[in-house]
Amino acid sequence: MPMPSIAYLRDKGFDILSITEAFQGITDEGILKLADTQQRWLLTFDHDYGELIFNQRQSSPPTVILLRLDTYRPIDPGHLVEQAITEDINLSGYFVVLETDRLRKRRIPESDNISPQTWKPGDS
Repeated sequence: MPMPSIAYLRDKGFDILSITEAFQGITDEGILKLADTQQRWLLTFDHDYGELIFNQRQSSPPTVILLRLDTYRPIDPGHLVEQAITEDINLSGYFVVLETDRLRKRRIPESDNISPQTWKPGDS
């Protein structure tokens, strides 16, 4: 997440833990475990998390929001995330693909009940 978006969300009262600030060098698997342990939502531009959660059956945080934006100003992801979270849409328990003009979501399987399936970026 760009720092202006992180600052924006913090100013709006969201409890944001920035991996860049606090855990530089941590692996994607480590990020998933940290977010799961702390019950934090994961906001990311990295498509690898879908592969890790759905295909490799890694532990998952309560919600993952994958931002797919072709072009944007550094503050735009913060605005989109705030809008998605504050709208009356249940995102908890979902892998969310957030684009400029739409939101798609797919239920994150329970770690004990994950069925084999192929996930591709853009699936929801």
